[in-house]
Amino acid sequence: PAAGADESTGILTVTDEDLTVELDAQVMQLTLRASHPQALPAEVAKSKDMLDIFGNVSMQACVLSQTEHRRVYQLVGRAHDVAHWNADPKLPDSDLWRPYYPNELFPSEKAWIPALFEPFRKAYLTYPQPLELFLPDAPLPEDASVAYLTGKQPDQQGVWREFFLYRDRRLIHAYRIESHGRRYYRSLEYTSDA
Repeated sequence: PAAGADESTGILTVTDEDLTVELDAQVMQLTLRASHPQALPAEVAKSKDMLDIFGNVSMQACVLSQTEHRRVYQLVGRAHDVAHWNADPKLPDSDLWRPYYPNELFPSEKAWIPALFEPFRKAYLTYPQPLELFLPDAPLPEDASVAYLTGKQPDQQGVWREFFLYRDRRLIHAYRIESHGRRYYRSLEYTSDA
């Protein structure tokens, strides 16, 4: 008998742990790693990343693992696994509580922040409703060259945008806070000077 074959029958056998593909000829059912192929869910197949990589094609996939917020799919006939996270409904907590009002800033801040930030705020942060903006509780030092603000929608909890104001360069960076895999990242959304 061949190596790995049963002594009495001569038939090659494989343990369940080593089995990745199983074809049941009686019911014509394919099983991949104990999961049956199915159409890749529309919310995964129509995501921007999937469309950019594979285009608008239908695909079969098997669920490899599933947790509360994530599913991992193995694409049938392709050498790819796809991890899909469901949307994160919450935003990171803010540790800034002093509201930004241009007329109520400390003298060290009033000297430069409104002149730099107000044209940007009026142009981009008032529609459909004004963004609530917050500064650190302590006043900025007289020689501060960077100011940090956070912004949130009035009806939301948590930070939605972050703003860095650079005094010497007269520069504003606006970041959108995004969740990916239940971790928060900054994504540059606007800069006043590229």
